[in-house]
Order: sequence, then C-alpha cells, then structure tokens
Amino acid sequence: MQAINKDVKEALHLIDQPFTASYNYSPYGTCFVYGTENQQGINDVIKYDGKDVITVASSGDQYLGAVYYGAKTVDLYDINKLTRYISFLKIAAIKSLSFKDFQSFFMPMTENHRVKKTFWNLKTLKRLLPSLPSDVGYFWENIMYEFNKKGYGNFVYPNSYCHNPEMIQNGMPFYLEESEYYKLQTILRHRDYPEFKNCDVFDLAKAFPNKYDIVYLSNILETIVASEVQSYPFASFSTEDRIESELLEKAENTIYKVGRENGTIMLSYRANSTISDSTDLFYNCVLFEANEIPRKYKDNLSHDDKPSTDIVLTYKLPSKRMNIRP
Repeated sequence: MQAINKDVKEALHLIDQPFTASYNYSPYGTCFVYGTENQQGINDVIKYDGKDVITVASSGDQYLGAVYYGAKTVDLYDINKLTRYISFLKIAAIKSLSFKDFQSFFMPMTENHRVKKTFWNLKTLKRLLPSLPSDVGYFWENIMYEFNKKGYGNFVYPNSYCHNPEMIQNGMPFYLEESEYYKLQTILRHRDYPEFKNCDVFDLAKAFPNKYDIVYLSNILETIVASEVQSYPFASFSTEDRIESELLEKAENTIYKVGRENGTIMLSYRANSTISDSTDLFYNCVLFEANEIPRKYKDNLSHDDKPSTDIVLTYKLPSKRMNIRP
C-alpha cells in the first residue's frame, strides 16, 4: 500500500504543475495518452506474429500493437512507473467498452480540437474497476477525481495536436475500424494483464530473466542522446556520434543480453524523417537496417512541411555474439 500511495502522491504532484512539453526520462514523469509510432508499419518490419516480445510500456500502444499482430507473449518495462497505470487502464477500457464508448472515454479531443468532457471521466471509470487490478483501480479513482477539480497539469497533455482522432488512428487499425477494435478486444479478453517492471532500459537483463525474439526500445536511446547533447553548450555532430557510440557499447553489454540468438532489436524509431537525411552514427552503422515506413502523424495540423516517412532502425542479433560497435 505504501508503494501505491507514493505513486498517487507523485501523480498528484504532476497535476499541480503547469505542463512543460518535456517528457523526462525519470521514474515519475509526464505520460503519453497515445504513442507516436505507426504500429502497422513497424509490424511490416519486425513481424510480431508468434514472437516473444519485450517492449516499453509508454501509452500502452506498443503492447496493443504487438498483441494485435499476433505476438505470443509481451512483457513491459518502463523507467516511468506511471506508464503501468496508463497502459492497464487502456487495456481495461478496450476489454470492457464498446468501440463508441472507448472513443468517448479514451480519445481526448473532439473534431474541433477541444478536450472532451467524457475523456477519463469517473462515471466510465467505475465501469472499468471490476476488470482492473485493485491497485490500478485505486490509483485512478484518486487521480481522476483531481482531474475534475484541477485539470491535467503536467501529468498528461490531452490538448496535443497528435491527439487529433486522425493522428491517433493513423497506422493503428484497431483505433480506426470498429471490426478491428473488436478483434483486439477478443484477443485481450483471452490474455492476462502483461508483466510490468519499472526499470531503466539498461537494466533489462537484470529485471527480466527470459529471452525475447523482439526487444523493442522505441525512441529511448535517441531521447537519451538528445538529453546529453543539450548538456554541451557547443555540441557538434561529432559530439552526437560519440554519445551514440558510447550508448551502443553500453547496449551491447546490457540490453542485447535480453534478446535471443537471431532475435531483433528495434533500436530506434525516428518520426518525420528520411534515411538520406539521417546522417548520425545510429543510421550509418553497416550492421543496422533502416526502413522507411509511412509516417504516423503530421508535424502540424494546419501546416506540414515534414517528410512523409518515419524510420524504423533494427539490429538482427547474430547466432553467435559479435562486437557490433562501429
């Protein structure tokens, strides 16, 4: 009970803060309501079907994409403890609600870009409580009550342009088509809630004793690189490459140990980019494969001059370990 009360306390602290538009890599940080990755395109690259997957929890969309496309087992990790509550709430909502009711409860914005009054409302939450783990239900009962009084603060940002229905549904068939939603609902009703462990990405091998066919890192490494580059007042491209090289060495000694031989590491997801424009070390290592897929979301709803592709960067683990540093 002490742990759940701390989680509630930290979440309430975020609600009391103004939104900063900064998603820090920390145990208690701002959460995503939806992901910014095209799961349909990702599946075309890494092929979830029949695989054992470990993926970041984040908004829960990575988990939903994996099970929708046929993953055998899917375990979750995240350094942000609050992502467990987001992910489990979304799973419970899909398990329990009709397509229309899910859209009302979990899609934040109207077509006119206003936050819905029905978004994360207490009345619908009460319908979900019987299907939620007790600690998750306790968390949301406390948090949603505060949303009604104070707003969302720095906990989530439902006003984000990427929460426009078109952006949410792009590359996510189960958010777009009613029949695909019920297909996912059926899958989830036959699965227990996933295992979740609160850990740093470089501690995966310590936290998870199992081996996986797919190790999904999302954009975590790029987030770490961006954060470290900002700490250098006169950073150059060589500074970025050096930081990326150090992270790859660290990943080889930690993260890759979770993958099975011949497994796939999904190293990075870069939005609104092309391979030719990606000149940094990550995307120019001969051992990695970069694939362009249709982009998940536009840069801006009213003005858009970004590339029409996102990039999925993968590394195929060898049958025998080898040094993958460039």
